[in-house]
Formats: sequence, C-alpha cells, structure tokens
Amino acid sequence: MENEIGRCGIACEVCKNFKNVCLGCEEENQIEKICVIYDCASSKNVKYCFDCSEFPCDLLNIAKSYCPKTAKIKLETLLNN
Repeated sequence: MENEIGRCGIACEVCKNFKNVCLGCEEENQIEKICVIYDCASSKNVKYCFDCSEFPCDLLNIAKSYCPKTAKIKLETLLNN
C-alpha cells in the first residue's frame, strides 16, 4: 500500500490508524471504515477533503494529529494560501 494517499491527504504509510487497524481508504474488503474523515468525505461524495465545498473544516484538525511531520505542514500551507 506504499504511496497510497488517504481521503484526508495523508500518506497512508505514515498514518497511525493505517499502521494499527486500517487497510486504506480504497480497500474494498475492509468491513467497516474506522476513520471519521473517510466517513465524512464519503457522505459528501468527494474523493479527497480538498474537493469538498466546506474545505478546510474543523474535522481536518484531527488529521494534523496523525502525522505531525507531514500532515500538519501540508494542511497549514493549504490553510494559509
């Protein structure tokens, strides 16, 4: 699953949920998704958070905590531009 990007924009290989329990956003055999960001994007019919009309939202702050080395920097860059 190397180089896969989650709906939140975080590389799956650095996400703490992926390392522990998640099979990835696109894994068809996964019985249930455990990510609130995945659930939100799916409910709004968007592939990635940045495709949503409500982007950026408070829920994305959760994503920052998953991988402070990449997600925080990328999200702050997007929010500041």
